[in-house]
Amino acid sequence: MEFTEIFSWGNDRSGQLGLGPKHAKGVQKHAVPRYCSFNIAIRKMACGLDHSVFITNSYLVYSMGTNSLGQLGIIDKSGSCNKFSPILIEDLMDQDPYDVACGNNHSLVLTRYGTVFAWGHNHHGQCGVLKPTKNMKSLDVKVTKPTPVNCSNINQISCGADHSAVLDSYGKLQTFGCNQHGQLGLGSFSDEFAPVLITSIPERITQVACGVDQTLVLVDSGRLFAMGNNANG
Repeated sequence: MEFTEIFSWGNDRSGQLGLGPKHAKGVQKHAVPRYCSFNIAIRKMACGLDHSVFITNSYLVYSMGTNSLGQLGIIDKSGSCNKFSPILIEDLMDQDPYDVACGNNHSLVLTRYGTVFAWGHNHHGQCGVLKPTKNMKSLDVKVTKPTPVNCSNINQISCGADHSAVLDSYGKLQTFGCNQHGQLGLGSFSDEFAPVLITSIPERITQVACGVDQTLVLVDSGRLFAMGNNANG
């Protein structure tokens, strides 16, 4: 049987390392890489603050870690917020997932059809699929299962702590989520709860990368554009 050897280390307080239930009450900090035997062939993986997501060679998506804010993309009726072993996200079984990106508490999956699904905490709009009402508390603004984002022909995704960026096959970039530091590149500091096209970059964009609260964009000519928090340079 084909499988991928995965090693993980660091904080495992919520099960994000995928070491299994037997580690739930044991040592929760691992300074040495630990071997994870999932018996699955894995092609892509990403890590959030306290959750992890991976895509298998058979185009299935699994998640592990905390689900307190919907980070795992499942509706769990067991009453347990933490999953110490990978759990299948059934809503993505027929979507042919191609790539995955994780923010602090949200995730994006890109499919082979150029569509994007999002789930997790959405208090700044980083999932791009739900705008909170005035009566909603911050912790209530979560997307508990993969939900389509209103964009198409996407070939690249990236997540910051609380913002997201999607790049389409035409070199057009859309951003959404937290904009406290201007990380969306829209010339404002207002959060966006749906994808918004960046129009201030005149060239075709070839790559995007999101940091905690900053974003870098590479264009055809090789020039680099930056936006967001510059407190540390």
